Amino acid sequence: MHEKHRERRMGGIFIPAFLFIGVGIGLLVGQPGVGALVGIGIGFIAMAAARTRQRISAGLHSDAPEFISFLVGLMFVVAGIGLIYFPTMLWPYLGAGVLILLGLWFMFRGYRSFSQGIDESPPEEKAGQE
Repeated sequence: MHEKHRERRMGGIFIPAFLFIGVGIGLLVGQPGVGALVGIGIGFIAMAAARTRQRISAGLHSDAPEFISFLVGLMFVVAGIGLIYFPTMLWPYLGAGVLILLGLWFMFRGYRSFSQGIDESPPEEKAGQE
């Protein structure tokens, strides 16, 4: 159980790490908001790649949440770069769409984790229920 929790946390470390790197680079070039968006996007992409690699090395197939993480990351990167080239045209629509999709993704992941936790009760609990 401890090893599974550790592997799960390892993928999540990329988002704050790349966020800080992106903001730092953004400050250097005078665009901290763009740097933050691109950094978060790269963090999501790196998280998806790390989790996919863990699943493949464990002999499991990769599923949709890693692909969704990749798409969310890609949208953040496109939004950040789009702010440089199309600041007034792109941001209101793409930004709103990304935030809505991100919220739906978090709800899906939370529901999925919650439902898996209910279905996969330890054998000791199942024996006590009989």
